[in-house]
Amino acid sequence: MAGARSMIQNARSHLDHPDDLSRADRFAREPGRPGRSWCADFVAAVARESGNAASFPDTDSCAVGRGWFADRGRLSRHPAVGAQVFFGGPGHPYGPGGAHTGLCIAYTRSTVTVIAGNTDRGGSPGGDGVHRRVHRRPSAFVDSFGYPAYPEGLVCADAAWRGRPGSSTSRCRPPRRTCPTRRPWWPRRSRQALPACCCRVPPPGGPRRAGTSRAHATAAHPAADTSAPTSDDRLRTARDGHNEGMSEDVAGLYRALLDGWNRGDAGAFAACFADHGSMVGFDGSTVGGRPSIERHLAAVFADHRTAAYVARVDETRPLGPDTALLRAVAGMVPPGASDLNPALNAVQSLLARRSTGGDWRIEHFQTTPAAFHGRPEESAQLTRELREVLRGRG
Repeated sequence: MAGARSMIQNARSHLDHPDDLSRADRFAREPGRPGRSWCADFVAAVARESGNAASFPDTDSCAVGRGWFADRGRLSRHPAVGAQVFFGGPGHPYGPGGAHTGLCIAYTRSTVTVIAGNTDRGGSPGGDGVHRRVHRRPSAFVDSFGYPAYPEGLVCADAAWRGRPGSSTSRCRPPRRTCPTRRPWWPRRSRQALPACCCRVPPPGGPRRAGTSRAHATAAHPAADTSAPTSDDRLRTARDGHNEGMSEDVAGLYRALLDGWNRGDAGAFAACFADHGSMVGFDGSTVGGRPSIERHLAAVFADHRTAAYVARVDETRPLGPDTALLRAVAGMVPPGASDLNPALNAVQSLLARRSTGGDWRIEHFQTTPAAFHGRPEESAQLTRELREVLRGRG
C-alpha cells in the first residue's frame, strides 16, 4: 500500500545494504543507469518497491530530483516525515541540493534522521551502502526537502503549508515528556497531539472535519505511524546527533588548518592549535606549542612557495564528550602545477579537544607519507581518488 509508512519501512529493510564498488549497484542497474553515485537511485528504487513511484522523481541526479519537487511547488526548507531530503549548498558544482539525497524518517527542532544510499556510517556522500544518520538542522549542508504527494497526507514542519487549500493542521503542544526538545520525534498512534513544531497536511479533499477527535485524525493519517523506535534507538539517535555536530566542528577545524597552509598564513595555521599543541610534519619535524608552530611555519613560508593541500576526511571519531580523532588522506599540488605530485601523498591524523569556551583546538597533528611500500596499486588508487577530489574542487 502506497504511503509514507510503506516508504519508510521499505527503506529500513535495506539498511546496511553492502555496496560492491566493482559493479553498478542494483538500485541503479534496474532502471539501466551507470550507478557511480546511486543515492538518488536508492530513493527512486524505494519509491517503486513501496508503491510510491508517482510521488518521487525517477532520476539518478540529486539536482534534477530537487528541481522535480520545485516545479510542482512541493519543495521546502523544513522537514517532513517521508520527504526526500537534498544535501549541498549553493556553492556545489551541481547547484543547491546537488551533493547527496536520502529519505527523512524523523525530525526534531534541531535534527533530521535520514536513511540514504551510497553513504557510510559517517554520513558522507559516497560510501559503502545504505545507512541511517542524524543530521543537524538548520545546516548549510541540509539544503531542502521534497514533499511527496502521499495519498494519506503529510506530517511536516513547514508553517506555510497550514494555509494550503484542502489541508488541515494541528498545532497543539503535547506534554513535555512526550516531545522533549532534544529527543527525536516519531509520530505515533495515540491521543496525543502533534508537537508544536509540526503540522499535519492531509490530501486534497480530505481535511479533518470540525469535532473530529485527535485519535480519529491520527488513525486517518498512517503517514504519522512510522513504527516508534525502542529506547535504545532513541539513545543511539541522540548520541548520533551529538556526534555529528562534533564531527562537523572538527572537520571544519581541519579545513581551516589546511586553508591556513594553502594561503601561506602561519598565524592562521597556528591559531588552530591549543596552547601546548604539537605537530609532526611530512619529513618528521616535530614542533610543540602554538608560538613555536607559528615561528616554524613562518620560516618555511618565507623560504619558498609551498605546495597546496587537497584532502579528503575519511573518519571523525569521538573519543569522549570533548575529544575527537580525525583521519584524512591528503595530496599536494606543487606551485605552478595543476596536478598532484603522488610522491607527496600523505595520511593525516588530528587529535582535537573542545575548550571550556566551546572552541575546538588541535592537541596533536601528524602527517605520514603514504608510501605503501610493496603495494604500488594502493598508492595509485589513492592518487586517483585524490585527483577526483581535486577535480571536484575545481
